[in-house]
Amino acid sequence: MERTCVSRNGGIVVLLLLLHGCTGNDVAGLDDFDEGLRLLEQSRHEGALLAFDRALVSRPDDPRIHYQRGVTLHGLAAHHQGGLTKEGDRLLSRANAAYARAVDLGSKDARAYYRLGLINTGGGYSEETLQLMDRALELDPQYVEAHYDRARALWAVGRTTEALQAFDRTVALKPDFARAHMRRASLLSQLDRPEDALAAHDRAIELAPNDSKVHFNRGRTLASLDRHGEALKAHTRATELWSAFGGAHCGRGEALEAIGRHEEALEAYERAERLDPYGRTVEPQVNTNYMASLLKARLLVRMGRFEDALEAFDAVLGTQPEREDIKQERLRAASMHRGPVRPDASSE
Repeated sequence: MERTCVSRNGGIVVLLLLLHGCTGNDVAGLDDFDEGLRLLEQSRHEGALLAFDRALVSRPDDPRIHYQRGVTLHGLAAHHQGGLTKEGDRLLSRANAAYARAVDLGSKDARAYYRLGLINTGGGYSEETLQLMDRALELDPQYVEAHYDRARALWAVGRTTEALQAFDRTVALKPDFARAHMRRASLLSQLDRPEDALAAHDRAIELAPNDSKVHFNRGRTLASLDRHGEALKAHTRATELWSAFGGAHCGRGEALEAIGRHEEALEAYERAERLDPYGRTVEPQVNTNYMASLLKARLLVRMGRFEDALEAFDAVLGTQPEREDIKQERLRAASMHRGPVRPDASSE
């Protein structure tokens, strides 16, 4: 006999038709699921997680609950700077497991596949990411974010022509998607289409004039065209918008170096040394940006400041001890120095 089960909260939020009857546990599980959704909408992640956990006691094979539990854990991880802290990393792992369980249970929600693919990009985009994005788009062909991250995955695995097509599809579906225009511009630059790249960068800046990464990527394209004065303006604007963006300070240093302003370039590299390349929060006064130290070392060699250059190479090798190419650069700098020659920092 067919029975109608209605959740016990104030209004009729969940209506479940069961051919074999509706148990009290079923209703309780749906009530807890409703409660979790309500709390999640209010950004009360801890309470939402408890509600979803209760819902799974009676409905362990409901992919919707596993998916929303993953969203909740993902939100909690964001409060711990994603995978940059031990707790954030632990929460991301739990979110990954929740999304994976939803997928294993045959979720028909494209978001489950998309989020599972996205959360796995901590180690870089991969073929697995691509497969998950493809599955998300099978379920929802208009899923803009899935097209965008599919393009990034295609680019990462070297399928650049398809990646450009995927970015084209992304901006066709959402013309005001500034980051998609930015990534598309960077890919066009890599494909040796600099003028098309600059047009795409300009469109991204028009849409997001206060996005530091948009200015940073435009600066990189301008530098590739030897338009270093304009590149300096772009990188300077990026650092004004996001002072902790180490990569932009490096780009600014390179532009200053290219136009012969070496002392200012050194200052920019030294600023970048204490910042994360991607602008993430790091401990103050800690060298986290080895590329800044390497650029600084090379410039010091060109300026004839060999002792300072050797110290900078040592800083690089402190974080990149296996880099034989950098060890050889240091040896060459040491051989140019009039003082005692040390073979490399690793021998001390």
